[in-house]
Amino acid sequence: MNPSQTIEVTMWGAILLKAIGAVDPETGNAYMPAPAGFVAIVVTWTILGFASGTRFARGAAAMSVVMVLATLVLGGAGAKLTNLLNTLASQYGSSGPSTLPPSSTTTNSTVPTGAAATGGTVPGLGGRRRLVG
Repeated sequence: MNPSQTIEVTMWGAILLKAIGAVDPETGNAYMPAPAGFVAIVVTWTILGFASGTRFARGAAAMSVVMVLATLVLGGAGAKLTNLLNTLASQYGSSGPSTLPPSSTTTNSTVPTGAAATGGTVPGLGGRRRLVG
């Protein structure tokens, strides 16, 4: 994808995430977020758009993607996504990662050989003992 197209798409993605973060999921009511947030998005992506016309185009496109991902995780939409995932996990009975019981049939059958087995010195180590078998 062209870097300027990537920057354009990520700008609209950031605006969409800002708007999603403004919806209260419990009541379904939306509030108007501060216009300064939208202005900050437009100004930031305008600067990235200017950078896309230079030799820093790929870096600007990558930075725009990183900023959208950071907005997704740290912004209002990210908090709502985390709450949704926690709600789904509690409704479907997930109690966290499961641990497997230890298996008695699996053993580590590595047997050291050579100087490591006898505790002697290993050539090439300057007469020092080898610590790892």
